[in-house]
Amino acid sequence: ALVLGLVEKEKVLNMSNVPTGWKKLVSYPDADRFDLSSLRFATTGGGLCPVPLKKQILELFPNAMIIDAFGQTEMTPVTSFRVDADPDNIQERSVGKSIVEVKVVDEKGLDLPRGEAGEILYRSNTVMKGYYKDEEKTQEVMKDGWFKSGDVGYLDENGEIRVVDRKKECINTGGEKVFPLEVEEIINLHPKVDDVCVIGVPDEEWGNTIRAVVQPKPGEELEGQEVRDFCRGELASYKIPRTVVLVDELPRSPVGKMLRQTVRERHGEA
Repeated sequence: ALVLGLVEKEKVLNMSNVPTGWKKLVSYPDADRFDLSSLRFATTGGGLCPVPLKKQILELFPNAMIIDAFGQTEMTPVTSFRVDADPDNIQERSVGKSIVEVKVVDEKGLDLPRGEAGEILYRSNTVMKGYYKDEEKTQEVMKDGWFKSGDVGYLDENGEIRVVDRKKECINTGGEKVFPLEVEEIINLHPKVDDVCVIGVPDEEWGNTIRAVVQPKPGEELEGQEVRDFCRGELASYKIPRTVVLVDELPRSPVGKMLRQTVRERHGEA
């Protein structure tokens, strides 16, 4: 209410937020009582902004376009931009065209053609000099002038970057690879779900199984089986969470990023 009130009072032209912050604004029950017509630019970053959320932003701020900035601290920090103004033209997981040199490689470091997913690499004079007093870690992420981002994605037919997930977050269950983001995107569509974090938990038979740690919306009664049933028909069977943990609140950093490691520590036991 305070943020939306300030937009109305100060006739704010540009506002930046992370997806978690945007989600809180668009889901505020009395948002439509504010005059938000002044906003021209809704800038988002710090994580992938899902298509449904982008559509809600454009609906709440009728005169704004979305500026989606993607990158990471090591690249100082932006590597690509995407502009969205038409709800019907928003592309799944697209963060736009790179403003630096970019390529996608396989596990052996070989270039992949457009449409095939692999690790995203960048090269630019904006790349960091290195991790402070950690030459070994620096060498791990730098190769022939290219910075290994740790992000898995691909270049589409238009040359835009499509993000799949963080490489280190990939869960191997029975030999199949599952990226948490694709499971989280489905669960977040459940009308009773406020937020979710998907993790892998050790399993003797499968190596890992999928667990969804779910924060229900305030006042909603939610059962774990409801979440699993919601995923059926939307995800392959091996991607459906084997277990669901319900929590009052998921841990996040001061800038709104999910603290996935904290979730694992609290809820990752077999």
